[in-house]
This record gives sequence, C-alpha cells and structure tokens, in this order.
Amino acid sequence: GQWNGTLWRGHELGTGFLSPYLWSSRGIDPFAALGVEPNQHAAVRPALEKMWGTGGKNSAEYRRTEDMVRASIQEFLADRRKNGLKVDMLGDVMAWAHQVLYKKAFKRDITLMEGKVFMVFQLLYLGLALQSDTEPVLAKVPFLLPTLRQQVARIVRSYEPIVQEMYADDLDGLDCSPSTSCVTQLASAILDAFLLAGGVSLTVSINAGIALLYSTAEPMGTPYSGNEEVENPPDSWLAWGNPFPDMAYEHGQELQFYWEVLRYF
Repeated sequence: GQWNGTLWRGHELGTGFLSPYLWSSRGIDPFAALGVEPNQHAAVRPALEKMWGTGGKNSAEYRRTEDMVRASIQEFLADRRKNGLKVDMLGDVMAWAHQVLYKKAFKRDITLMEGKVFMVFQLLYLGLALQSDTEPVLAKVPFLLPTLRQQVARIVRSYEPIVQEMYADDLDGLDCSPSTSCVTQLASAILDAFLLAGGVSLTVSINAGIALLYSTAEPMGTPYSGNEEVENPPDSWLAWGNPFPDMAYEHGQELQFYWEVLRYF
C-alpha cells in the first residue's frame, strides 16, 4: 500500500502526533522513524533487526545478549542497593535502560550518570515533541526549543561514525532518498528508538512491576497523601494502595507477571 501511494504512514504516537520542528535539523525526510517512506524502511529495517535482535533462544547472539543484560542488571542493582532506587518517571530504571540499549546497539559502554543526562534530555524532548491543543509551558522558555533542536542534531552526528563503522556494509548501495544518506537515516532511527520506544515504554512497564513487588502502600481513604479529609469518598478510593498484595511470583512466571503489568497499567 505505501509503495503505490494508497497508504500513508504518519507520525502519530498514541493520541498525539509528533512536531516536525525538533527533528528538522537531522537531515532526514520525512522527519521521524514513525513516518518513513517505504524505501527508507526497507533500507534500515534489516540493520535495526540485526542491531536489536537476539536470534533463536539457543543462538550465540541470544546468549551474548542474555549475559550482557544479566551482568548489567546485577551491577545496577548492587549500586542501587548502596545508593537507593527510584522507580518514578525520573528514576534510575530509565537511565539504566538507556545504558543497556546503547550497549546493544553500539557495543559500547556508557555510565549510569551518562544515562541520567540523556534521560533529562529525553524527558524535555518528549514534553515538547508531542503536539496537543495547548502549547506546553516549557515551550515558552526562551531558547529552549532551538537548543534542544541543536542537541538532537549533535547526537545524530555523534552516532553517524559508529553507524558507518558497524553497519556500512548493510547500507551500501541502498536508497534512503530524500534523506541525506542511509547512514543518517539509521542514526536518526536509533535515536528515535532510544527516545520513544525502548527508552520510555519499556521503562514505565519495568517501574510499574518493581512498584508492585516492593510497594507497601495501603488503602488510604483518598488517592492523595492521606492527610486530606474528603466527605463521602468514592468506593474505589477505599482500595487505594498496592493492587498486588502477594508482592511475589513463582520462579518461571516472570514473563506472565510483566504481561499482566502491561495489561493492568
């Protein structure tokens, strides 16, 4: 359908749609991975699958990825055991996830602090990139939008040499027009994956799962701090607290647990 023009691929993300401004300095057209042309998708998709894929469960790549993630999470939890773990939207899991995704994509390590710096940029970016009926308050901060736009271009430029080194053979001779090049196209798609897909959706789900396993919240009467008094509160408020009182699951039920987390939240 896209090849013959009967279908159009847009830039919608849930109920919002992405603003082209923050993408406009990347050198790609259309402006985000969500709305790429079919020739661009055909060019970069195999490289993305090679980058993020793990192969079959008994493959060498699967074992390497499993070992990498296990070592990373053990190091992360050991560090957080000493320094405390935050599982809110601005928490440590989002920074750690960026570490893992960066390592998987580029076979290079970054620190948790570098992940946190990226996370701050990521949340600012997301707050301004999704258009709505009202202009975000942040958009009124002088120079913020142009500064973020410039930072996006710098990040994509910093990814391009790594993409060239690792995936040039996969992209050789392919057509990503009207974008500048397939190297730029892939570098931009990787940044979109870090910003939008694994970087946010994944971490929100992990945070919710951790909260269910460790939260000791009890019914408070209201969904606020527990200090307010509300006349005739709704019955639903009486059950406010951790909706998973077992706070544990049996060995081997990890995937089922997180599937239920995704369904619930």
